Amino acid sequence: MKKLYILFLSFQILLITVSAQVGINTTNTPAHPSAMLDISSSDKGLLIPRTSAASRTAIANPAKGLMIYDTNSNSLWIHNGAAWAAINPVWVVSGLNIHSSNGGNVGINNPNPNYNLDIGGYMHCSNTAYLDNNLILNGYLTTGGKGIVRSNTPTQQKIVRTQATFSYTNMPAYTYQISAVFDYEDFGGIPTVCIGGSNNGNGSWHQILIQPMNITATGCQFVLYNTAPTAATFTNVSWQVFIIGPE
Repeated sequence: MKKLYILFLSFQILLITVSAQVGINTTNTPAHPSAMLDISSSDKGLLIPRTSAASRTAIANPAKGLMIYDTNSNSLWIHNGAAWAAINPVWVVSGLNIHSSNGGNVGINNPNPNYNLDIGGYMHCSNTAYLDNNLILNGYLTTGGKGIVRSNTPTQQKIVRTQATFSYTNMPAYTYQISAVFDYEDFGGIPTVCIGGSNNGNGSWHQILIQPMNITATGCQFVLYNTAPTAATFTNVSWQVFIIGPE
């Protein structure tokens, strides 16, 4: 009878111990009121079960919230009630910087990104944006509310705006003069050279018609026609020159 009483008492103590909150530490600190299990240590951690990916997926009827350390992927996995999901920090903080540990693409307002960064909306830059490679546009590129010319070829195009200044004295009526070589920024091929208006005209410059000739990747010449029945004289008159061509 005495042995039976002791056995019953031990069983009751066991029930009380199991159903109570548990604090595991070296300071006899009780568990936090919000925790069933409270583990604290200044020099040790919690080691949960470690299995291979095959062993993890072979667990029958895993409970929702079951956690395993996968030794194949070297990451924590938790079962969400329907499937296993890896607990990986997608964004990694390094000093003042942050980067993605994702090996694939990142989508913003886009659940199916096709590029490293795929934004399903507008992107605003209030400062300088730097590109180390090509910029491919399916829409329009604007700056300061004004459009930028785009090419109908995959070759990168650039636009150079400059001025060509000329002076002539008594250019005879209905004759022309050919200028010296006008140098401009190097292009990757033969550009298109366009002549605009004059912004500081003086003399009889308005009698002159200008056309480019002998266009190369680095410069061209101009033909200046006197279209009037009288001689033309003008000094240091600048015409706008627009050069568009491959980078």
